[in-house]
Amino acid sequence: MIYILMSMILFLFFLVIYLLVNNVKKLDQHSQKLESLEAIISSLNYKQTQLNEKLLISKEFNSSYSNEMKVIGAEIVQLQKVFLDIISNNII
Repeated sequence: MIYILMSMILFLFFLVIYLLVNNVKKLDQHSQKLESLEAIISSLNYKQTQLNEKLLISKEFNSSYSNEMKVIGAEIVQLQKVFLDIISNNII
């Protein structure tokens, strides 16, 4: 009977040691994955900053392009009116 109890205690002792070692391995894996995740988040944050800067440049360009096209369109209409006036004056 004492041998059975001693073997059970010994078995449970080795089981506890195995579980502790396994837990330490899992904690190491977790910390590595957490560091990797932090690096990815940092990279994504940097890329988001770059994209926001590109977006601002794109908006500024689009705004100035629209304004310039409006001015050019108005000049074209004015030139067409002048051209039509010249043609109508030459026909008469």
